[in-house]
Amino acid sequence: MNENATAEMLMTYYNEMVQPKPFLIRTGEDRHQHQAELRSRILEAVGLSPLPERIPLDAIQSEALAHEWCTIHAITFSLWPNVRAKAFLYLPKEAQFPAPTMLCPVGHWPGGNMHPDVQARCLNFARLGYVVLCTTQHHYENLPLGVSHQTTMVWNNMRALDFLESYEGVDADRIGCAGCSGGGLQTHMLTAVDDRIKAVSIAGITCDLREIMFPYSSHCVCNHWPGVMQFTDQVEITALAFPRPVQILTMDDWTQNFRRDNLPRFKEFYAANGHPDRVHHMYWPTPHTYEAQKREQTYWWMERWLKAKDCEPEPEPATATFPPEQLLSLMKTIEPAEGDSLMSGVGEHYARLVSRPRERGLDEVREALRRLLGFDAVLPRTLLLQRSDPVETEFCTTEQVTIPSEGPVSIDTLIVRPPGKAPQYILLFCDDSPKEVRLQSAEAGAALAEGAIAILPDVRFTGTLSLDSLRGKSKPLVSFPIAMPSEENPGGDYGRAWTRNSIFWGRPLPGMTATDILAVVEFISEEMPALLLTLKAAGSMVAGAVFAACLSDKISETDIETEGLSFKNNSLPLVPNILKYGDIDFWQERMGS
Repeated sequence: MNENATAEMLMTYYNEMVQPKPFLIRTGEDRHQHQAELRSRILEAVGLSPLPERIPLDAIQSEALAHEWCTIHAITFSLWPNVRAKAFLYLPKEAQFPAPTMLCPVGHWPGGNMHPDVQARCLNFARLGYVVLCTTQHHYENLPLGVSHQTTMVWNNMRALDFLESYEGVDADRIGCAGCSGGGLQTHMLTAVDDRIKAVSIAGITCDLREIMFPYSSHCVCNHWPGVMQFTDQVEITALAFPRPVQILTMDDWTQNFRRDNLPRFKEFYAANGHPDRVHHMYWPTPHTYEAQKREQTYWWMERWLKAKDCEPEPEPATATFPPEQLLSLMKTIEPAEGDSLMSGVGEHYARLVSRPRERGLDEVREALRRLLGFDAVLPRTLLLQRSDPVETEFCTTEQVTIPSEGPVSIDTLIVRPPGKAPQYILLFCDDSPKEVRLQSAEAGAALAEGAIAILPDVRFTGTLSLDSLRGKSKPLVSFPIAMPSEENPGGDYGRAWTRNSIFWGRPLPGMTATDILAVVEFISEEMPALLLTLKAAGSMVAGAVFAACLSDKISETDIETEGLSFKNNSLPLVPNILKYGDIDFWQERMGS
């Protein structure tokens, strides 16, 4: 198989994996039950099922920074033991208490929630009489433990709602949420799982997930949480706002196709369930920004639904903001006490939760492993076995076989038989080198000398199935017009791109490797059922080989080089949630059980 054929094969697989899940128009009890199931799966996928203990908020509030429309306070509150969040609280000088309230998460603006545009949004909501809490975009990720950036962000904003509900002067029945970009992502995720939000404005995020995925680079890490594309897509998550009013603002970024691809269906869903007036969409031919004209739509939407005002959008007045350094100084007056951390303690907390794994039987372990590796998302095979005529030499007989694995993926494999003697056993040998290089290795030579049949497959992502085959070729092979494509850099990190994409798919790279190895094992067991099979692996193939040996009864012995490798220290390819069960030694102990 040449590089062009490999690129087409891998990209056919990519195109199938990024297909959006259908957004069905459900009504009545069917809708209610489906939404409950989706919320449950989202919370589980982001590591918040069950929800963490709601420990005392222990909120600390700074002294006031005066503005003509409000006072501003820096706030910290507890998320997990010894882990605190930071936010800014805007208290209006003129309001009818208990006042409507806005939660305003932020994205990657320079300076975060101290950026002048972010301040302008918060200040103008305060001008309109809203209590405003602007949370910080706290980042932390430890996917082997099951912690994604959404774990921290969703819980941060849920605890922000706890804080607002407890705050004197807040009307807990009139809490809105609005954000753009990463703030829009947080708004959309929080609203999906927490009914305390009563009206929503999401800017610059709602689109099919495939619009923020590329086979040659990866989007912002905030978006990546395990397995979402196995059961839903981003637009359906936004629709979990129903029956609450939702405003979707799009522009010339990855959201530009929303009005064509998703808006009609979204409106149809709300209309079919009796609330056609609770969807509002506007598009601007602008870059990925959240300037005054977009914020004005957000103010209007909240005035309409949180204050029941029959009004039109009004121009945002000239707004005096503070130098970011001044807000930063305000926050420093209440820096967490010694022993408290921001997000670094989250990993320690989750590590304690999984520090005492319970005993599990083999069937339960295998079921868990298949789930971790995304076997429910394995594509049905579409190819047939192909084999060439054997080539005989005085040293061996070599046959090339192409073995179907999943969907459009097949595995180029060399079968090498020793000359003039009955085979003694089978050596299935995988490492990072192409199969032709492995054929010349000392390991293959020793096996042939012992009378073994050497099976040398190029499983994903080695040899003919290396991601290097995509370099400079993948962008034209994407099967849909990407809304906001970046330029393909042939020297880029394709391994990182596929690793990050696999988080969405719930199909980690070692899961794909294990699928391919198991396909080869299946072929061997049918072709040569009488011979014992030894699986040897090294390099990036180690995890997939260990997992294949856990899942198959056909592998008699293993020789897998795991010394110094672990998921905990990130020296093995990423598998989300794997440490909830155990590191590589845990799985090794279950090989051949």
